[in-house]
Amino acid sequence: MKTLILTEKPSVARDFAKALGVNGKKDGYLENEQYIITWAIGHLVDLFDPEDYDSKWDGRWRLDSLPILPEHFKYKPNAATEKQFNIIKSVLNHGQFDKIVIATDAGREGEVIARTILLVSDFNTPNNMRRFWTSQALTPQVIKDGLEKSKPASFYDRLWKAGQSRQIADWLVGMNGSRAATIQLKDLFSVGRVQTAVLSLLADRRRERENFKPEPFWMLRAVFANDKGTWTGLWTKKKENRFHTEEEAVQVQASIENQIGKVASVKKQKKKQPPPPLYSLTDLQQDANKQFAFSAQATLDIAQSLYEQKKCLSYPRTDAKVLGSQNADMAKKLVEQLSQNYSELFAGVEKKLIAASNKRVFDDDKLTDHHALIPLAPLPASAGDQESKLYDLVIRRFAAAFHPDFEFEQTDIVTEVKKQDFQTKGRVILKPGWQALYKNEAREEEDSEAGNLPPLTENDPATVTEIRLEKKMTTPPPEYSEALLLKDMTNPAKYVSEEEL
Repeated sequence: MKTLILTEKPSVARDFAKALGVNGKKDGYLENEQYIITWAIGHLVDLFDPEDYDSKWDGRWRLDSLPILPEHFKYKPNAATEKQFNIIKSVLNHGQFDKIVIATDAGREGEVIARTILLVSDFNTPNNMRRFWTSQALTPQVIKDGLEKSKPASFYDRLWKAGQSRQIADWLVGMNGSRAATIQLKDLFSVGRVQTAVLSLLADRRRERENFKPEPFWMLRAVFANDKGTWTGLWTKKKENRFHTEEEAVQVQASIENQIGKVASVKKQKKKQPPPPLYSLTDLQQDANKQFAFSAQATLDIAQSLYEQKKCLSYPRTDAKVLGSQNADMAKKLVEQLSQNYSELFAGVEKKLIAASNKRVFDDDKLTDHHALIPLAPLPASAGDQESKLYDLVIRRFAAAFHPDFEFEQTDIVTEVKKQDFQTKGRVILKPGWQALYKNEAREEEDSEAGNLPPLTENDPATVTEIRLEKKMTTPPPEYSEALLLKDMTNPAKYVSEEEL
C-alpha cells in the first residue's frame, strides 16, 4: 500500500516529489509505486454563507434577523478551486493507500487547510495519519528526515481547533457586525475582528494629529570650562528639562551668565547591553519597513521566497524570538557553515554562547510552533536586491546572537550654577561586542557626549562660557508607518483602559 501526502501548494508537492523520486504526473496529483502526492491551493473550502443555513438570512439585510448564530458551522468547497478539491476528495475516498501524511504549512492555517479538506471530503480519518512538521527549508534531506520523524496527526488536534475557532470568530464578527453597521449607518460597511480594531487605531491617530495644537517650550544649554576641558549641560529640574514660559527661561539664563559654578556630582557606571533577540516575522517586518520601506506583505513574500525557492531561510511565519534547546547543535553547524561565506559577520562569535545553556537564545519555555527566523544556508547568487537586503537583516541578527555583550561606561555629570542644575551624559565604549556588526547604524543617545568628556571630579569649578536658549514646539504623535502599526498591533492592551478587558 502507498502513502498519501497532502501539501498546501503545487510547489511544495514538487519538492516532495523530487525528494521521494515521484515522477508519475496525474491530473491534480503525482504518483509512483510508494507515494501519492496531491496539493491544495490555499484554502479549498470556506465556511457556509448565512443564506446557506437559512433563507431568513438571504436577501435584504434586516436588524430583526440578527444575530446570525448557526447551531453547527459547516463548510463548502470554494468555487474557484473546486476542481482541485474534487480531485483530492476522489483520491482520499478511492485511492489505494494505508497512510496519510499532512504536509501543509506547519502552522495554524496550514492545519486548518488540511483538516477542512478532510472534513468536507467525508473522509474517515485513519488511525495511521501523520503530521509532517519542520521549520527548515524543504531540501530532499529535510523532507526525508521530516517524514521519518512525523508525529501522529492527533498531536496537533488543539492547533486545528484553535484555527477553526479563529475562523468562526472572524465569521461571527464579520457577518453580524457588517450587517448591523451597514443597516444603522445606511451605507456599506465592512466590520472585522482584526480590521476594525486596526482601523480604530488609524482613525484615533489621525484625529489626534488633526486636533493637535503645537505649544512652545524652551530648553537651556550651557557650556562649561575649567583647566580640565569643556563640556555642555542641559538644564534640568526634577527630571524636567524644558521651560514652559520664555520669561522663566530668560531669567535663569541671565542669572547664570558668566558665573562660576561647580561640578555637583560625577557618577560612572559600567553597563552591558545584550544582543537583540532573533527575528520573529513581525520584528523582521518592522525593521524591513524602517530600513527599506518594505511593506509587511512584501517582507512576508520575500521571506517566503527565500524559504521556499532559495531554501536559505527557515519558516518565516513565526512569532518566536528564540530557538529550542534541541536546536543548539544545528546552530553550531550553521555558524560553522555560514562562517565560510560570511567570515566578517561571524569572526567575533563566542562559541561558548552556542549552547543550550544560553537561555537568551535557546529557551523552550518561549518557543511556539516554530523557532525564530534564521538563515539555513548562504544566499544563492540568483537572489535579487530585495532578497539580499532581507537576508542580510536575518543573518546579521543571527550572528549577533552569539557575540558578547556590548559594554560601555556611562557617565552622568550634574553641574550646579546659582542653584540651577545642568545634566551631562557621556558614554565610552569599552567592548563593542555585537554592535560591531551594526557600525553604520550606531546612534548615540540624545544629549550624550560619547568619549568627549574631561576627567571631572566632584567640586571641580565650572565657568559658564556660553549659554544657548532654544525655542522648540511640541509635536503630535507620529503618523503611522507600517512599522509603528505592527508594533502597536503586537501590544494592543496599552490602548484598553477597562480593567475587566
